[in-house]
Amino acid sequence: MGGMLGGGSSINFMMYTRAQGVDFDSWATPGWAAEDMIPLCKKLETYHPKDGEKVDRSKHGFDGPVHVSDGGMRILEFPLLLLDVVRVVVLYIQRFCL
Repeated sequence: MGGMLGGGSSINFMMYTRAQGVDFDSWATPGWAAEDMIPLCKKLETYHPKDGEKVDRSKHGFDGPVHVSDGGMRILEFPLLLLDVVRVVVLYIQRFCL
């Protein structure tokens, strides 16, 4: 990781995510099911909803030590971005690999 000018310190990004419920459930360990983990996750987070966002309060905490939000970054033109990436990769392969 960090294979760029400036190394890994050039990446200025932090992300918080919960595991999928199926991950916890697949352990089949008493006390570690997805439903058992929700109260712990809620205690951990202070969720900051966007203006007008409807929040399922049964899934999010609002007074924990870790402040989280939906990052809000959306790539609305994702199909076009993906197409551009494919074009660049094809050009690279044609130029340097064939």
